[in-house]
Amino acid sequence: MRKRFDDPATTHLSDAVAELVADAAARREPERSPATMVGRCVATTHPTLVGRVEIEWSHGREQRRAWLTGLLGLGVRVDDRVLLQQPLEWPEPVITGVLDGFAERPPVSSRPGSVTQLGRGEHVCVYDSRGAEVVRIVDGEDGPVVRLLQGDVALEIDGRLRIRAHEIRLEAERGSVEIEASHDIRLHGEVIHLN
Repeated sequence: MRKRFDDPATTHLSDAVAELVADAAARREPERSPATMVGRCVATTHPTLVGRVEIEWSHGREQRRAWLTGLLGLGVRVDDRVLLQQPLEWPEPVITGVLDGFAERPPVSSRPGSVTQLGRGEHVCVYDSRGAEVVRIVDGEDGPVVRLLQGDVALEIDGRLRIRAHEIRLEAERGSVEIEASHDIRLHGEVIHLN
């Protein structure tokens, strides 16, 4: 025998189902939408994780602080203001930019990214951001050889440059060798040969 909708037992069952649906909806976590925030870097050296910097930012009335990762190539320093974005289905904000990029800042300090040992016939390559090879280190027969693979290379130093070796030889395979100085040029040696 089918129950009618105006039957008290049916009405009681419908109310119970409606309450269950309402409770489940209330407990369900609301969907997050992508958010953009501004934070400040407070530390750049994590004790164990490479590539994370400590950022503090405001989330509503709550002040948050966490070690976050960012896009590749960002040079984040202490006290930099950074742009944070919260991607969907990602547990934490991601650093997407540095807002103080034009401020006077000290040079980036480097640390070894990786250590490798060369076997026979192997070499180490360094690539630029476009994927082009710029430096190659080869274990040659007479010792290590560092090859700079770009057409023109400039070595710039703020201060004094000293090159020390048992013997130094400068070679220009094509073209001339030019030496310029704003002051005197001095040559010291037991014998100086000029052609």
